[in-house]
Amino acid sequence: MKSPRDFLVLFFLFFLIPHSLFCAAIKTTVQIDPHQTSDAQRIEGSIQIIHEPSVKIDLNSFQLDGKPLAVTLQQSEPYIENGNDKAVGGPTLVSSHYRFSIPSQSAGLHLLSAISFKADNQSVQTAPTSYEIFHEEARGPLILRSAVKGTLPLYPGQRTELVYEILFKGTIDLSREILPLIDAKGMKKIGSVHVDESTSGEYDVQVITQKVQAEQPGSYTYGPSMIEGTLYQYIPGQGNLSATRVSARAPSIVVDVKPFPEKNQPPSFNGAVGSFSYNLELLSPSVLNVGDVIKLRLKVSGEGELDTVSLPNLYCQPGFSGFFSHGELPPGEKNEKGGKTFLIELRPLSSMVQSIPSIEFSFFDPNIQDYQVTHSQSIPLTVTVLKTEVQEKAKAEKQKERVEDDKDDVVMDWDQILTQYSFPDLLPDVPLKSISKWKLWASNAFVLWLVPLGFILLAIQRIMKKYVQRYLQNKRNVRS
Repeated sequence: MKSPRDFLVLFFLFFLIPHSLFCAAIKTTVQIDPHQTSDAQRIEGSIQIIHEPSVKIDLNSFQLDGKPLAVTLQQSEPYIENGNDKAVGGPTLVSSHYRFSIPSQSAGLHLLSAISFKADNQSVQTAPTSYEIFHEEARGPLILRSAVKGTLPLYPGQRTELVYEILFKGTIDLSREILPLIDAKGMKKIGSVHVDESTSGEYDVQVITQKVQAEQPGSYTYGPSMIEGTLYQYIPGQGNLSATRVSARAPSIVVDVKPFPEKNQPPSFNGAVGSFSYNLELLSPSVLNVGDVIKLRLKVSGEGELDTVSLPNLYCQPGFSGFFSHGELPPGEKNEKGGKTFLIELRPLSSMVQSIPSIEFSFFDPNIQDYQVTHSQSIPLTVTVLKTEVQEKAKAEKQKERVEDDKDDVVMDWDQILTQYSFPDLLPDVPLKSISKWKLWASNAFVLWLVPLGFILLAIQRIMKKYVQRYLQNKRNVRS
């Protein structure tokens, strides 16, 4: 008979773990149609659900604020992200698109609550999203709308789009524009303003979009916004054009940027915003010597702000400080489609190093407004103390320089000196090795004194020769 503890273990293995893995495979996006947001009509939107092909979505399980929500499936197609229809390291995914509608709302900003549904009998929720409702009675020849695309609040490093929508009916020449969303003071502007033109019924639509990135926490108010111009209309029967001054206004937009919560903030967090996966791989051989270069490649992929992803400080993590040093080159960084790559160089300082330790990575997921932590696998290494050819060559050059600079330490080869500079006829015929050093110096000194003595004898010989010649010459003179 199984104990309660056994049942708890089975419950954990067969329910909790599969449930957590299942929820991680579902991704949702909710969007309200921008051209159907007046207070006189129903509000329509769409839900995108990214899931594995085997997952079954229950159409009758969708709920909003605890009430059933009618949805219709528009299409299901393979999920393609950055030209790749497979998740990183995972199976092929499917993108299913659903349509829904809710009753009209009063004019102003609104927050659409989380929509819940069941997939394979597991409960899934979407993230809340904001939208704006306009007065139907304001639909004149010139209409101005302002909105923030995406969810609020923002966090430092997170990006969003500030949007203006201008609707023209007839020929209108704009003469004045006050559009603070384009200036986006307090935000970092990403790229230039993008303008898209289309038609919607009897209106010409111009959508102006500025992508921005939040930098500092705070509350930023943009507006009210206003445009003015002249409407030109043809007067039937007169052949003339009438000119009428027209204007349109949009309410202020408030963008809240929250600081990262201090609660549960991991030590490795360095500002990454999104949901990412990390893959660390070894590029150089795993068998190396102390001081050799270790080359690593770190690939980061996922959804979020890749510009906020940076390499963690490895020397603040266990197992790096005192065991590794930086390489000669700083870490390389390269942005790629759907990811980011870092090239890292390290040098082991001791043969005690047995592996590249596990590295902790963390990021802040704004969808769940909490931190996520992941770790890389440790990479085994074999580090030896064998000297490389470069080290041997460097040691030989240092030894050569030491010999040349310190000549007093040179050991003289007495056998070679005696063989080259001894004089056999002046020295006794004895073994060279038995001659002591003082005798050697005495014999060499004697030999050296013979040189000046020879010069002295030659000088005396010349003097005596001259004296004898002079004596003989005087004797001949006396006889004659």
